[in-house]
Amino acid sequence: MKIISMKGGPKACLDDDAILKELMLSSGSKVSPNPTTNSGAKSVAADRFAFSRVKKDTKEDVDDCLEKNMAHFERKLELQKRQIVKEIGEVVRREGDRVISALLGPYDRIVDSVRS
Repeated sequence: MKIISMKGGPKACLDDDAILKELMLSSGSKVSPNPTTNSGAKSVAADRFAFSRVKKDTKEDVDDCLEKNMAHFERKLELQKRQIVKEIGEVVRREGDRVISALLGPYDRIVDSVRS
């Protein structure tokens, strides 16, 4: 935020490609500020792709993005919920087995001649 305010605010940063690249670098992105200094055509293409992706993402409306990703999020949430329910079921079953094994002891091996 400090860099953005020093560079003239969010609008100025989004409008100026050089500032946007600088922000990407300061955020830890591997995009080179000058694509010609990269070694190889693959890294130049990757840098251009990453930069174009960031530019596209900054222009996207947040509400539209949330709506688009809601179905994906709900599928993941449902899957995680099923996994948690399954794990809890297994824990309950294991604990039940432990209780039963604790109740069954050596006295169960005693043979009662009167009852047999």
